[in-house]
Amino acid sequence: MLSLLIAARGGVVPVDRIADELWRGAPPAKAMASLHAYVSNLRRALGWWPGPVFAEHADVARGSTATS
Repeated sequence: MLSLLIAARGGVVPVDRIADELWRGAPPAKAMASLHAYVSNLRRALGWWPGPVFAEHADVARGSTATS
């Protein structure tokens, strides 16, 4: 996750992209909860993070990373 955020150079990384990279297109049932926990832990470890970390999409919350 950190490498994706660094590569975005301060831009927003879509949650679908993060989920695809972390779970190779097969996110767990509670993918959004896991991503929120990862972001929280990352922010705590870094001590800061400017701006939004990822954009939420309903597809991942339902367990699918497919986009319309």
